[in-house]
Amino acid sequence: MHKISIKKRMNNARVYLGLFISLVSVFPSLVFPVNADSLQQKNVLLLHADNPLLPANIMMDHNFNSILKLTNPRPVALYSEYLEMVRFRSEGIEKKTLDLLKEKYSTLKLDLIIVTDDQSWDYMIAHGKDVFPEAPIVFCGITAGIIDVNTLKPNVTGNFKRLDVKNNFENILHIQPNTKEIYVIVGTSEQDAFYEAFARNVAAEFEKNIKITFIKGLSIEDTQKKISNLPRSTAVFYIAMYKDGTGKTFNPRDALYLLNKAANVPIYAPSDTYLGYGMVGGNLLSFADFSRNAAEIALQVLNGKNPADIPAVVSPNKNYFDFKEMQRWGIHEKNLPQGSIIINKQPGPWELYRWQVISVISIGVSGFVLILFLIFQIRLKRKARAEVLEVNAELEKSNRMLEADIAERMRTEKSLAENESRLRTLLQTIPDLIWLKDVDGVYRFCNPMAERFFGARETDIVGKSDYDLVGRELADFFRMHDRKAIAAGKPTANEEWLTFADDGYRGLFDTIKTPMRNAEGKLIGILGIAHDITARKQAEEAHKKLEAQFRQAQKMEAVGRLAGGVAHDFNNMLSIIIGYAELALNSIDPSAPLHANIHEITKAAQRSADLTRQLLAFARKQTIAPKVLDLNDTIAGMLKMLRRLIGEDIDLLWKPGGNLWSVNMDPSQLDQILANLTVNARDAISGVGKITIETGNAEFEKDYCETHAGFIPGHYVLVAFSDDGCGMDKEILSQLFEPFFTTKPLAKGTGLGLSTVYGIVKQNHGFINVYSEPGKGTTFKFYLPRHESEQVLADETHPAGKVPTGTETVLLVEDEASLLELARILLEKLGYTVLAAGSPNLAIQLVMEYTGEIHLLMTDVVMPEMSGRDLRHRLDALLPNLKCLFMSGYTANAIAHHGVLDEGLHFLQKPFSRETLAAKLREALND
Repeated sequence: MHKISIKKRMNNARVYLGLFISLVSVFPSLVFPVNADSLQQKNVLLLHADNPLLPANIMMDHNFNSILKLTNPRPVALYSEYLEMVRFRSEGIEKKTLDLLKEKYSTLKLDLIIVTDDQSWDYMIAHGKDVFPEAPIVFCGITAGIIDVNTLKPNVTGNFKRLDVKNNFENILHIQPNTKEIYVIVGTSEQDAFYEAFARNVAAEFEKNIKITFIKGLSIEDTQKKISNLPRSTAVFYIAMYKDGTGKTFNPRDALYLLNKAANVPIYAPSDTYLGYGMVGGNLLSFADFSRNAAEIALQVLNGKNPADIPAVVSPNKNYFDFKEMQRWGIHEKNLPQGSIIINKQPGPWELYRWQVISVISIGVSGFVLILFLIFQIRLKRKARAEVLEVNAELEKSNRMLEADIAERMRTEKSLAENESRLRTLLQTIPDLIWLKDVDGVYRFCNPMAERFFGARETDIVGKSDYDLVGRELADFFRMHDRKAIAAGKPTANEEWLTFADDGYRGLFDTIKTPMRNAEGKLIGILGIAHDITARKQAEEAHKKLEAQFRQAQKMEAVGRLAGGVAHDFNNMLSIIIGYAELALNSIDPSAPLHANIHEITKAAQRSADLTRQLLAFARKQTIAPKVLDLNDTIAGMLKMLRRLIGEDIDLLWKPGGNLWSVNMDPSQLDQILANLTVNARDAISGVGKITIETGNAEFEKDYCETHAGFIPGHYVLVAFSDDGCGMDKEILSQLFEPFFTTKPLAKGTGLGLSTVYGIVKQNHGFINVYSEPGKGTTFKFYLPRHESEQVLADETHPAGKVPTGTETVLLVEDEASLLELARILLEKLGYTVLAAGSPNLAIQLVMEYTGEIHLLMTDVVMPEMSGRDLRHRLDALLPNLKCLFMSGYTANAIAHHGVLDEGLHFLQKPFSRETLAAKLREALND
């Protein structure tokens, strides 16, 4: 058995160091949790062309196993395959090996393949896509540009090594300058031929200056004879011998060992696996270095990095030399290339006995120092005796002075104790948190309020830091503000939320921290005072909310007044336009070109009327006729119409809630809400999308409503309208319900759709919330009050038929002359006898003069002399059975309370068409 060399000891040390580093790198994964993906096992295949006993393979297997398994937090299963293609290559063996690999790995998913030499690389090029179709590859082998790393990109990267024959030849000539001939020994296997090609390419460059002879094809015995009797001016360069000329196979290192025994000149070689087996050294490719580098690259791939993003690198060779062989051949260190590494060098006396020499010197120096110290102590002792006598006299004098000082100190301490008692009483009475910390953040005092916060007695708090009393995050916050106060050198204030440990109270506190200094100006601690400002902040927030609500209410009131002022006159003019247009249509042949033009005038006027109604809806000024509704039935009846609005690319989902409460509202208003929301949702969805309508019951209590502005306690029916469109940001949400605000392109929207929805919900004493984020759609939730009475639900069907007529006498009162004339014409064409009056007083005069029966009063609501309601009361005394039909563009609460018609009252909204006039008139007469 060979004696263990220094090089081997260093290798062992590297192994132990590697294991230690591996443990350190693994330790965090043991302490800290990892996610499930990092615990998934990775399967790695090592593919060797040669046998498992080859020294290079043993070394590479060891490095891959150490790095991939021990330094990687995720589990790795390592598989090794030895193709034996160097010593036993044939088509039959290759086919059987291929079949065996297919069978072994058909069901195992490989996460990585590490190819360790050129022949296994060729094997992967030929068969890899069949056996391992998707696995990334890390190449770790010899190349001189022969192997193309682009062959299997983008799944390939690696760490390449070079057989540097040129540097080795130059090293031989540098070390042995008298060399005239170099014998190159190489075997006859395919692998040997691969290496031979490198050497022959380089040999051509050197043959001008030196003779290079290749020894190939001989048996191992003949090769030994050949190199046993060479001239002293020669050297041997051994590449490899996997097989000699007789077909006998070898481990190349074993063949080197046999050749070295017979050689009479130095042998050089290109691989570090030959060190210690008979070669002097050379410019060596290190299997240990480049396999470690390849393992580090493999770790990157296993951790998710794309092989195409990892550049392939070439591991540099290093100059290694064996000291024993150098001594054998008389080679001096000075002849070696600069930076060469020497192994098996025996240490000199200083290296062997360095620590023993240092220990002896240290003991001698220590003894000398001890003697000096003892001499110094003896002198000090003598001097101290003399000083003691002097000090005794001084002490007697000091005792007398001390007695007087003690008496004075006792009086002072009593006074301080009284002051401290008063101060402590004051601090314990103050309702603020008060505490004192030293410069290290350790508590030295706290009052009862601070005890409440920590949930502990002062005796348990003093001596501890924030990290002992509260969570780390809060402790970091406290210490940060301590340091700010210290850095500022003056009191600093901040606001912070604190939760008391004793009863869970949570409040906002204004905290002031002041650096405390002693008489010399030295920092001794931090004084903290925290005052509860929760109630003040809540009052300020409530005040801000009230101001915002007041401003919003003023804005809504202003728009409402504007809408009301415009509506009356505007609707009168629209009534005239629509009425005369309809008269013209009835008198023109439908096939005439003018008929279509007048029809467009009618449509434009109707659209203007719709716009006015939207303004009134937003301002909550429109007149409504509420009915008891089951929203499930009402919405179900609208679905067909809503689907026509959105088209075929958008799904409409209807999810009615069970046992839904009733509501009391105008059905037409619900139509407006859903139509407007549906149009907005349709415009927000690009392409295919989904709209969902849901209903349900909701109950809000007082505590909830106090924290949600606009909510009132009670029972409500919820309608939720959701879409998966583009959504809205906070800036758009803040202006969403303002009239005329729109994000649609010009001429694509009026900005009144959502303001109409808002006005209708508010008019029905409900409230509305919107939830939206860009890219995540929008949900509108509006809540309508539950109707508690047991009224019979409204029948929302409207019989259709022809325009009704009549022969009764109608008293028509309208202060707008054009509209008065139009209404008279329309009524007469419907068959009625009309008494037309331009003012209320004229209408009273006509009644008093007319001798026939008057069946119905049709009057405007807002008129200069008196309102239509007052006119009716005046005529009740004259005509007790007189029926009445009010008409107006804006009621101004003249006949309605908050826009809701009185029971049994008949109302005609301006502008109106001929058909609407006929139906309302007949309805009032038949009541």
